[in-house]
Amino acid sequence: MVPLPAPLLAALAGREEVLVTSRAGAGMGTVRMSFAIAPPGVAYLLTSAFSRKASRWDRDPWVRLTAPGSRLAAEAVVQRVTADDLDPAAEAAVLARFPAAGAATPEALRELLETGTHLLFRVEGGPTMAGMTEGTGTPHPGGIAERLASVRRRITAAAEGAGRDPASVRLIAVTKTVPPERIAEAVAAGVTEIGENRVQEARLKHAAVPSGLRWHLLGHLQSNKAALAAQLFDTVHSLDSERLALALGSHRDPARDPISALVEVDFTGIAARSGIPPEAAVPLLRVVAGQPGLRLAGLMTIAPFGDLTAARQCFRSLRELRDRLQSELGLELPELSMGMSDDFEAAIAEGATMVRLGRVLFGERGPAGVEPPG
Repeated sequence: MVPLPAPLLAALAGREEVLVTSRAGAGMGTVRMSFAIAPPGVAYLLTSAFSRKASRWDRDPWVRLTAPGSRLAAEAVVQRVTADDLDPAAEAAVLARFPAAGAATPEALRELLETGTHLLFRVEGGPTMAGMTEGTGTPHPGGIAERLASVRRRITAAAEGAGRDPASVRLIAVTKTVPPERIAEAVAAGVTEIGENRVQEARLKHAAVPSGLRWHLLGHLQSNKAALAAQLFDTVHSLDSERLALALGSHRDPARDPISALVEVDFTGIAARSGIPPEAAVPLLRVVAGQPGLRLAGLMTIAPFGDLTAARQCFRSLRELRDRLQSELGLELPELSMGMSDDFEAAIAEGATMVRLGRVLFGERGPAGVEPPG
């Protein structure tokens, strides 16, 4: 943990607000925010989960802090934290500063964060923005092991808040555009399942990353790449046509376990999105269930971006669809693949068994990244 510069802390002493300026291109200008300072000189910001800045800081954590009415400023990094991440001094500082938000006691603060109504960010010192390279991937503060531990705590908190066993939620590390050496770092930290969007990118990485991983295909799959996908992947999340299901299943080596297959369902109606409408699920599920090279595992969806309320409704709709289809068809659909870096806690609250996380683990990707994001 890197403390903020002492001159800035001195300039902020006795003030109620700090000016927070996002890096150019992050989509947010300068805002005034209440803050708490805890030893050894780290700031904490509490914000509504529906605030746009919250999701943008997950994508780009580099900010400038300025004392109002002063020229004193410093570059800093912002990282979302949970109540479990706070030491006693930090917890005391946050409780003393934000009672009006309902965080007057440790229990009340924990409830605010676990229910997803508010987000807490730690702000600590960082390198200057001018020293960073644009467009090559923005690192989050700390190493991958530290970020993975923080994410696992958030998964645990979200699951327990929903009355679920945290072990029922699997973390799929989305490694699109992530180089093999950083994947190896994630594996060393405990990642066992990785997700790629492109078949060709996965092919190039297969021999360059540690063995023993479970590989997931998350992006749209074309039928002409089904043969290669059947060789590379253990799970495919994006089945959206009978033709694709037939091609993928027929190319799976019968000596290997069947591919775990999830049918992608789209609730948004956005033309550019892949996935089938809910009403088209029944015939496709029957085809998948009949393929010896496939094992029907469940459903997947991608929520609308930037609207946590709409995202949660999307996740709820997928769970309700799954429950109805299981009853109507007599098929087991144990897996719900839903939730990414901006909304995975809401997805867990609605029953996600797999969350697909990239940016929150590896930082912002370069321009080669392809939807859906992680």
